[in-house]
Amino acid sequence: MKLVKRLPRGLKENLKRLPYAEGAYKKLVEVFRNDYHHWIDQFEHKLWLPTLKQQHVQFSIVVPVYNPPVRLLRQCVESVLAQHYTNWQLIIVNDSSTSSEVNRYLNKLRTITCDERIVVTSTPNNQHISIATNVGLNASTGKYIALLDHDDLLAPQALNEIANEIIINPRLKWLYSDEDFINEKGKRIAPHFKSDWNPYLLHAHNYITHLCVYERKLLKELGGCRVGVEGAQDYDLALRASELLAPDQIKHIPKVLYHWRMHKESTASQASVKSYTVEAGKRALIEHLQRNDTSAVVEEGNLDNYYKVNYLVSEWPKVSVIIPTRDNKRLLEACTNSVLYKTDYPNLELVVMDNQTTEPSAVSYLNDLKKTIRFV
Repeated sequence: MKLVKRLPRGLKENLKRLPYAEGAYKKLVEVFRNDYHHWIDQFEHKLWLPTLKQQHVQFSIVVPVYNPPVRLLRQCVESVLAQHYTNWQLIIVNDSSTSSEVNRYLNKLRTITCDERIVVTSTPNNQHISIATNVGLNASTGKYIALLDHDDLLAPQALNEIANEIIINPRLKWLYSDEDFINEKGKRIAPHFKSDWNPYLLHAHNYITHLCVYERKLLKELGGCRVGVEGAQDYDLALRASELLAPDQIKHIPKVLYHWRMHKESTASQASVKSYTVEAGKRALIEHLQRNDTSAVVEEGNLDNYYKVNYLVSEWPKVSVIIPTRDNKRLLEACTNSVLYKTDYPNLELVVMDNQTTEPSAVSYLNDLKKTIRFV
């Protein structure tokens, strides 16, 4: 079986730090190149919903643009034009690009596409991504805002899938989907099948990233993207949104609706290309914890754009570890020893549920344990 020669660089380097790196790397390459492509060809389309006949939910897709390769920008726009769901508005904010090729394409875009749903606006000078995104937000008219990077792609069914979820549950204010990467050869690799809403996982890293769709009213309440955390403005926005919403207002759609482009200037290729994103993300996380009165020390993790949150507590909550057992001294001893001698948690209760043990060595061990732990 022929293996792909290259994974996303950041993923490759992270894997090499692990003790089983070489074998894990080869296995993951095999899975990403073969199993994932097989899944795409054979199964992905079966997950897609029929195109909605009633398309009352309007989306505004905001794309800040600054000097992307024009070929990739054109493909980004084409991925919006190819949407099965047609009630959308595409707002492109040219953040004073210096590329004559990009400027020429954007100036002619409405003529090229003949599509009145496309709005091209610009900033008077280079404002960076937070302000450029907010310019697009202010120009939007849709009830929901989808955020799209200028070199990435929406899957053709993306807006249709999201609209369906909103129709089912109008209470939703924030939706996100699974994603994958597109390498420089245009091949889809490295799928990211995400967790449902998990605030503690979000503290560890921005597992949500793309595709993110927010209710426009919510973004207005948040003041849009925050200046000063550029490079992690999407992470900061997610953290701030989580402070205002109940879990049932957040929806994970377990389908790959976004394709994150890998090229030499993208963070999808290598986080160190934009190393400032790590520090900006750390600052956003620290401020989020402070706003929530959570005492913690945040450190950079051992993987790119990951963080380790050390929560500080004045009183440790009591934790009860329940162990059901019957007649197996070896397993019970290994289990109890792992709890008693391999954790330094200070307020721990071990509860053994003995289901009528009769084996002599197990009975003897249980009698010894009764001196230190509680039985039921």
